[in-house]
Amino acid sequence: MVSLFDIVRQAQSGSAMSNMSRQFGLSPDQTQRAMEALLPAFTLAFQHSVQNPNTLAQLLDMMASGRYAPFFDMPGQFGQAQPSGHEILDKLFGSPEASRQIAAQASMLTGIGSQVLQQMLPALAPVVMGGLSRYSTLEGMSEFLRNWSDWLRMLAAMQPAQPSRAAPASGTPFGAWSDLMGAMMGQGTSRPAPRPDPQQAADPWSAFMQGFMKSVPPGASAPPPPAPPPSQPNPLEALSEMFQTGRDVQAQYLASLQAALGEFWRAQDAPRAAPSR
Repeated sequence: MVSLFDIVRQAQSGSAMSNMSRQFGLSPDQTQRAMEALLPAFTLAFQHSVQNPNTLAQLLDMMASGRYAPFFDMPGQFGQAQPSGHEILDKLFGSPEASRQIAAQASMLTGIGSQVLQQMLPALAPVVMGGLSRYSTLEGMSEFLRNWSDWLRMLAAMQPAQPSRAAPASGTPFGAWSDLMGAMMGQGTSRPAPRPDPQQAADPWSAFMQGFMKSVPPGASAPPPPAPPPSQPNPLEALSEMFQTGRDVQAQYLASLQAALGEFWRAQDAPRAAPSR
């Protein structure tokens, strides 16, 4: 399965990396190191998005729409990428402050100026999103993503009131989805992982369906999840695999990046105090 690094390397008929080098005045080696430092942030953002149905629905819409595909297909698009890139970064990270955090961490790893890296992020984001869209189409996943986006919005309407980016409560229908995606991505959500049920089927999709049905409150009529298309591998697994970076980075750097973004997201997710009268 294609990874994020593969997507960037193959973008614009294989010229995206050299185009980006020219755009930002970097050597090919510097550009590769910049990609290796920036792409893990996209993976972390995707892992975080599975905790909120609206955020994930917006991300799936972006992938299914095809509107970013020209940034993947056509050379010379970096100059036009900024508005679309900022839109994507806002959906993924929630604030320009997150981009500054990512650029600062990447700068310490690569020695490239943080201002240059911060400018690269909105140029890179549409290329990544356009590549995800292209490969989703090749894998026959576009309709699947659109259906799941609609379903996640219906689940969001069933969620109890909570901060817009907070993790879903354990035992809710979307909580079952979040557990499934967390397991597939090799990471947990912000709540403790549930103990495995020996009665559940071994494969993740069947386990999710069983967990979802158990989590629907008595008397509630949750919409049934759309069935995955008859393709291999399972689209949920393919989606999580596409968000892997495809390059090993220093464990210490990844931990620092995760800690910086985690702190930012926790502050964002924290309930806001009611304004004093």
